[in-house]
Amino acid sequence: MKRLKILVSGKVAQVPFQGGATWAVLQYILGFKRLGHIVYFLEPILDPVAFESNGEFPVSDRISYFQKVCEDFSLGRCASLVGLRGDFTVGLASQEIAALLQDCDVLVNLGGSLPVDERVARIPVRVYLDLDPGFTQLWSEVERVDVGLEGHTHFVTIGPALGSSTCPIPTGRLCWEKTLQPVFLEQWPCARLDSNGPYTTVANWRSYGSIAFSNLRYGQKAHSWRSLINIPQLSRREFLIALSIHPGDSEDLELLSENGWRLVDPLEVAGSPESYQKFIGRSRGEIAVAKSGYVHSRCAWFSERSACYLAMGKPVVAQDTGFSSVLPCGKGLFAFQTAEEAATSIEEIEADYVVHSKAAREIALEFFDSVPCRRPATIGRDMTLKYYEAGHILGSAYCLIKTLDEGRELAVLYTGDMGRFDKPIIRNPTLEFAEEDRNIDLLVMESTYGNRLHGPVRDLKKQLEKALTETFARRGSVIIPSFAFGRTQELLYVLSRLDANDSLRKPWVQRRLVYLAPLDTARIGACVAERDRER
Repeated sequence: MKRLKILVSGKVAQVPFQGGATWAVLQYILGFKRLGHIVYFLEPILDPVAFESNGEFPVSDRISYFQKVCEDFSLGRCASLVGLRGDFTVGLASQEIAALLQDCDVLVNLGGSLPVDERVARIPVRVYLDLDPGFTQLWSEVERVDVGLEGHTHFVTIGPALGSSTCPIPTGRLCWEKTLQPVFLEQWPCARLDSNGPYTTVANWRSYGSIAFSNLRYGQKAHSWRSLINIPQLSRREFLIALSIHPGDSEDLELLSENGWRLVDPLEVAGSPESYQKFIGRSRGEIAVAKSGYVHSRCAWFSERSACYLAMGKPVVAQDTGFSSVLPCGKGLFAFQTAEEAATSIEEIEADYVVHSKAAREIALEFFDSVPCRRPATIGRDMTLKYYEAGHILGSAYCLIKTLDEGRELAVLYTGDMGRFDKPIIRNPTLEFAEEDRNIDLLVMESTYGNRLHGPVRDLKKQLEKALTETFARRGSVIIPSFAFGRTQELLYVLSRLDANDSLRKPWVQRRLVYLAPLDTARIGACVAERDRER
């Protein structure tokens, strides 16, 4: 079973000289590579002439920045800029990009950066990864703005509470899977403790317009910061903010200065991945103010930037967006709603800084790291965790936990369902463990289907093609009930490959309908009704 070929699309050249924005993309690229996959990065841009006139940085500077990032992180021939119109590319040639799109297994589309055209639509699994939870849904459902959702097979958000009873944001017809933003911890080691360092953050005062919904204004950091403006006056610590703010916001600039916020230009101190990392490393901790839209939505958004502070052992004091229900708070990470709560949290950190620094790193290890199979990870005192491929669904693994019991090593192996061999998009289950992992003291195993005998996986494509062709020949439609996670992805992959190979393009097959229903009888009924109407 080959490794997955994953295409990541995001913004680097489009937002140059923003080290934090670049890292937000790199975390996914490096994390997927660490997990053993083949990873490509593709960034769509306007043609050079339009690019030149659409922003403060000339196209040559944008390209140079992109190439420098690729060089620094050894992306080489696995990254490219591509023009939205014409054959303009930087990195891969047009023919290489076309071949990549034809052969790719998964698209991870950060914020819908890459438009899903006919070529991109051939990628079997197309994931829209929402990096602006609350705003994305309000733009789409309330403002009716096209945010690029169409054409994707899966929808993932970094708003863990989106769609819950605590989050009022409408999600429409989409079911959003939840995730936290990753941090590639190998690139984010603990920094030295600096007793004189300031509490810092990197921020944009404004990013885009506000949205009115249910008598609330879902706004920007400017709208949150004004109500928290007196934090420095309530604390004895220094506050240094790398803030992108327009000179026209003179009243806000004056208010920030009067209340003790010291400002620096983010272009100077965080204009590259390296300088951004150094800026965080020299900090005592982070004071993080969220967009008022995140605060009102209670979507539990948590910044990738804050996760980087945690990774370097820098305690974080962050305005609560609902993340306190998802992440552990009180040691290393604090959630606040008022200026007084923020100041109190900082004083608590300073009372035992070493403990909170250690706790910050532990939170990053537990919640934001990508852990590859077959490599041990420390999860507690005298305890390690190692994953082995289980081959059941994407990401499934045996969990091998080792600990010491009265001086003797105790090994516990847990597994859910075990997979079958030769599945199209999932690695085979592990049969042989490393020599040091073969003495298992306790095995805990899922056994729901322990007595089921399956036919060979290799026959799936042929059987599915036969069933579809025969059904279409008699002008029928097909409903395939399937488990939403795992089986559905396999079927989508096989259907996409049948379509790409013209196996389903015979005259009697055209315009027939295939419904892949994730075991939802209501949806199956709706599919049948739609089929009847189309007839």
